[in-house]
Amino acid sequence: MLSLRQLALCSLVVVLMIHSATSTLPTITTKESGVTEFATEHLSYEWIIKNYTLIPWDDGCIRSPEFHGAEKDIRWMIELCDLHQLSDGKYNPAIYLSTFSMHRRNQQRNISGKISIFESGILIASTIFGQRMVGAGRDRFKYSDQAMTDRLKSLESPQSFITIHYEIDMPFIFRKIINNTEPVKSEFSHDSKKGRLTDDFGLLLKGGQLSDITIIAGNQTLSAHKIILATRSPIFGAMIEQAERNKSEKIQINIENMEPAVVEMMLEFIYTDDVFDLRELPVIYGLLSAADRFQIPRLKTLCRNVLRERLDENAAADILVSSMV
Repeated sequence: MLSLRQLALCSLVVVLMIHSATSTLPTITTKESGVTEFATEHLSYEWIIKNYTLIPWDDGCIRSPEFHGAEKDIRWMIELCDLHQLSDGKYNPAIYLSTFSMHRRNQQRNISGKISIFESGILIASTIFGQRMVGAGRDRFKYSDQAMTDRLKSLESPQSFITIHYEIDMPFIFRKIINNTEPVKSEFSHDSKKGRLTDDFGLLLKGGQLSDITIIAGNQTLSAHKIILATRSPIFGAMIEQAERNKSEKIQINIENMEPAVVEMMLEFIYTDDVFDLRELPVIYGLLSAADRFQIPRLKTLCRNVLRERLDENAAADILVSSMV
């Protein structure tokens, strides 16, 4: 059975782990902005009818290919029709601009523009039409001009061709949605410095809260926690189990033949998984020996890497002398 002190320590460890896990999660900020911009679209379309005099008017109309502007659900078509046959047998042509809107809602638009008619490249008629409403379904606008009628009726050459040129101005809704998803590195870095589990355990070691074991090295006494020492070092775990058989309220462990500074740095690594002041070679050698003695393989690797980086001729000589002693 765990004592109340051990239960309290376990609870503290769990709280620290939960706090650290939640505070070190990266923060991602999603920035979204939507812009609805109203602009006028200018649509230009040219329809060329070759061999105009050979047109069979049996159906009453000929039609251009469908065309569209930037707003593809509104389609356009030009129709050249004759609805009235004159007594002399000639046709009285009229031009229609037809729209086919696929809007789901009955959304109407104002359009305006200009129509120009050319015969073999020569302008024969032109007019500007004012505001007209285009809505859902189909709309049809008629254009007829006496000058155009007279000119088209007088055409006799089979090679004659007609060009109908429309310029259409209409409002068009641009919808632009800009989505930016960026990891906010500064926020993550800030969180990792303030809320890492290893930092919290380092504060626990320095503060000594809920400590239940005393480590004595020379004339220095250090407070620690059995559950952390036993988890990180099997040697400490065995020493603690042996001491607990005596049912002491607070266990004391004497570490002989080891400098107090080395013991303190070993505890620092046990709690934080790092040592922040590895500069003196004698201390590094002592810590390497402590890691081997208490079976802390990651600490041994850390010391070896530091020695490898700092290795020069003088250091190599020191290591050789130390190994011979």
